[in-house]
Amino acid sequence: MSAAAVTEVAWPRRIDLTHEDEAVRAITTAINDRIIPDTYVRSGQVTHVAEVDHGTGPQLLIHALDAAMLREQLSRHAQPYRVRIIKVEGKPVPREVPGLPTVATSSAVLSRTDWPGLQPLAGVTAVPIIRPDGTTLTCPGYDPATRLFHRPTLTVGAIPDQPTPDATGAARDFLFGEVLGDFPWDSDASRANYLALLMTPLLRLYMGGLPPFGLISATTRGSGKTLLTEIMRAAYGLRMTAWVRREEEMSKTITSLLKDTVEPVICFDNVDSFDTISHGVLAALLTSTEWSARLLGASSMATAVNDRLWLATGNNLTVGGDMASRSVLTRLDPRTERPEERTGFVIDDMWEWLKAPANRIRLLRALLVLARAWIAAGAPRAVVKLRNFSAWAQVMGGLTAFHGVEGFLANRDELEAADEEETSTAAFLLKWHEKFGAEPKRSTELVDSARMDNVHGTWVDPWDGTFPSVIKDGKSIPFTAKGLGRFLSARRDRIFAGLVLVGVWDSKSKVWAYKVLPHESTQSPHVDTESAK
Repeated sequence: MSAAAVTEVAWPRRIDLTHEDEAVRAITTAINDRIIPDTYVRSGQVTHVAEVDHGTGPQLLIHALDAAMLREQLSRHAQPYRVRIIKVEGKPVPREVPGLPTVATSSAVLSRTDWPGLQPLAGVTAVPIIRPDGTTLTCPGYDPATRLFHRPTLTVGAIPDQPTPDATGAARDFLFGEVLGDFPWDSDASRANYLALLMTPLLRLYMGGLPPFGLISATTRGSGKTLLTEIMRAAYGLRMTAWVRREEEMSKTITSLLKDTVEPVICFDNVDSFDTISHGVLAALLTSTEWSARLLGASSMATAVNDRLWLATGNNLTVGGDMASRSVLTRLDPRTERPEERTGFVIDDMWEWLKAPANRIRLLRALLVLARAWIAAGAPRAVVKLRNFSAWAQVMGGLTAFHGVEGFLANRDELEAADEEETSTAAFLLKWHEKFGAEPKRSTELVDSARMDNVHGTWVDPWDGTFPSVIKDGKSIPFTAKGLGRFLSARRDRIFAGLVLVGVWDSKSKVWAYKVLPHESTQSPHVDTESAK
């Protein structure tokens, strides 16, 4: 006689909610015991990985649990109840009544930041990536080595750790000849820089550093700059967003994108030619692994991990402030009036081609093979420096050279020429030196000197358009004396076109004045303690 098979039934966790203090402790213990599937801790918050579909296919999202979500999850994965006293035949009898924790109780539980039972979550990935140790993350689910949750949206298949020369050559031919071969790069540098940006999401953890800001520029519309971002979208996923002109709005946009999206690439699309990419908050973000900003209408701070590649597209992009030294340029120049009318491409309609899952798989496999072949060869790095981004530059310089793509970062001078602040300030100082020589001038005197003159009925700009102004909401507004003083103070002792802006401190009036001198005639520090005249 055979023994009957016994099936063990896993009953839901029972949680007594009768007394609020005990309920808080019981729910906290249950969460730490991971009774709610796919629950992790991220920046001190209990988070839940969920899959949604907005009509374009399944997508992973990371939700920070709030009180309502916690109540819903407990209703599915536990048996919460309260003990009520009812009368039976006139006698008080305790009875268990099903129920959910109050919003106040749920909020108290989620206010905790220490969750030792939950695994830390760095992010999610829908594609295989290279781990810091050089291995490839391919297994679905939570990966302790990277603290990433991997749920593939494409079935890429096995990628060899050491691709053969034939496989590597085929991947190069496909990527460089078919996918990227018909883009009108203005130089080898633009092609190499784009390849580096394209490989960044795969190698971000491996390189151990932050990537710079990617500028995808073109001489005219229809050149293919948006199509370059679509290649990234097809391979990894990309979030497109509009350019934001105001500094405070940019801060809110960054906070929202980091908290509410998971795509590894974020692109500010089609920046207007009248806009300059110069936001201080964006420059600060690029050199920070963590982003913090105050929540709108609250005293608390929002904190998020900066784990994205940031891009911008536009025609003849210009940069200012610290963005020039924190950006990498790739530029298209079709050298024709109507680039959208070009024909004879290897891939006739790449927009449609990129939508096919089979083509996206082929693209991603080619990128992975190129990465693995470089790592199998010892991951040779380039001897190159890029302030704040040297790890990225050394890795990508080595990878592009290994695959025979020349010119990486060779267009740095062109990027500096696109720095509107540098060029406009240089023009201003050159005109200043021409007008006043080495004579010190206060900001009030300079503002007065910039007033338009009426010469025989014609208004004439005495500064020939070089006098600086402040940009507000996309409009150029003349500086006040106070505003110009701040502008000059921020540029004191800096060199522009061989000229130095030297501060002159008037000890009597306690006011700064400034003069412009040739760099070779000055010695640091450039502070004149004589009285300004």
